[in-house]
Amino acid sequence: MAQTSSAGTAVTALAARLAAGGGRRSEVIRERQDLVQQWQRLDGALVKAASRLPTDRRPAEEASLRAALADTTRRLDGLDARIAVEFPAYADSAIPAR
Repeated sequence: MAQTSSAGTAVTALAARLAAGGGRRSEVIRERQDLVQQWQRLDGALVKAASRLPTDRRPAEEASLRAALADTTRRLDGLDARIAVEFPAYADSAIPAR
């Protein structure tokens, strides 16, 4: 099931880039997809780290993950704002409102 989901996600991402028609828009879409994947990995790692037993938790690791997640969120928000200006039709149809 996980492989099907991963494959489906990859196909959807590729379709979005192909629909962009190449060029700068395709590059920006790929950059956004990469940031979303990074955000998801960091979020999962943070949830896992924060879910440990109290005696096994590592505050420094959690702080580092929180900082990296915040930085990725900031970068993603900035890129979304840029996409909204440069490619408004794509932003309207492909970027979920937060």
